[in-house]
Amino acid sequence: MRDASRPAKILLRRIAGAIMALLLVATAIAAWATWMWHRDPLDSLEVPFAGRMTAAETVYEVDLAADAREYHDIILVDPRGDTLRVTLSLPAGGVERRLPVLILLGGAVSGRQSLRYVPWHGDNAIIAYEYPYDPERVDARRWYEGANLSQLPAIRRSVLAVPRQLRDLALWTREQAWADTGRISLLGFSFGAMFIPAGQRLLQRAGVEIHSTVIAYGGAELRYMLEANLQRLDPWVRGIAAWVLAALIRPVEPALHAAELKGSFLVINGSGDRKIPERCARRLQNLLPEPKAVLNLDTPHMHRKRPELARRLAGLSIRWLCERNAMDLDIRPWEAP
Repeated sequence: MRDASRPAKILLRRIAGAIMALLLVATAIAAWATWMWHRDPLDSLEVPFAGRMTAAETVYEVDLAADAREYHDIILVDPRGDTLRVTLSLPAGGVERRLPVLILLGGAVSGRQSLRYVPWHGDNAIIAYEYPYDPERVDARRWYEGANLSQLPAIRRSVLAVPRQLRDLALWTREQAWADTGRISLLGFSFGAMFIPAGQRLLQRAGVEIHSTVIAYGGAELRYMLEANLQRLDPWVRGIAAWVLAALIRPVEPALHAAELKGSFLVINGSGDRKIPERCARRLQNLLPEPKAVLNLDTPHMHRKRPELARRLAGLSIRWLCERNAMDLDIRPWEAP
C-alpha cells in the first residue's frame, strides 16, 4: 500500500530547501552590503591614472546663434585601452590664449547633443562628456528607467567608471595649450549631477583644483532617489530594489563626498521635481560647504521635452559663472535678447 504521506513529505522538503536557499542568498546579500557600507568609497572608484592618453579627433565648424564654433569629437584612449568620449567646443578661427574650461555632464541628453542647450559659448572651452557604455552597449543612464537583472553588472561598471573618467579627462585637459588650468569648472545637470561630488573628490585627490561647480537637479541619498524613479516596479518591490541598487553604486553616493569638497558651488533644484525628492535635494544643499548659492525654482525636473527649462538653467549657470570669473563672455547672457 502506497504511503499517502509521502507526497506531503516531498513537498515539505522542497519548501524547506527553498527557504534555506533564500536564507543563504539573503545572508550573502546582507554580508556583501555590510562590506560595501563600511568600505572607503574612494577605494572602489580610484583606479590609478594610466598615463598619457592618445586622442582621435574629428573637427568641424558649427554656427550657433551667438557665435561660430569649432567642435572636436574626441576619443581618448589610455595605455590600458580604456576609452573616453567627449565633444570639445572652441571658438572658430583658432585659439590665441588659454581659455576657461567648463566640463559638462548632461542628463538624458549628453555629449555633443547637450551643447545645444548652452546658448552662449563665448571665449571658453566647453567639454561635453559622453557617458561610458559597456561593450554590450548598455547605457549607464538606464539606472533610473529600469533594466534587466542581467544588465546590472554592466550598469554598475559604467556608473562607477564616470568619476574616474572625469579625473582622467581633467588631467588630460591640463596638458592642452588652450586650457586655463586655474579656471576649470564642473557642471552637472540631472543624471550628471549625481556624479559631480564623487568626481570632484577624486579630482581633489589628484591635485586638480576646481574653480566653480554647478549642480542642477541633483540630490543626496541615492536610495530615495532610486525609489522615486523606479515607478515601473510594484510598490512592495520598489523599496527593496532601491536599497539593493543604492548599495551596488554606493561609492558614487553624493552624501559620502559633498562635505569634503572645496571651491564655490551653485545648487539648483525644482520644487515640482518628482525625480529628486525634496529630502534628497535639501540633504545635498546642506552638505555642500560654503561659499554656495542655492536656487529652488518652481519647476518640474529637467527633461528633453522641456528645452526651455534647460536653456533657463544654462542661463542661470552662465550668469553665476561669469560673476565668479569662471567663464568669459563678450555679451552677458542676462543682457542678450
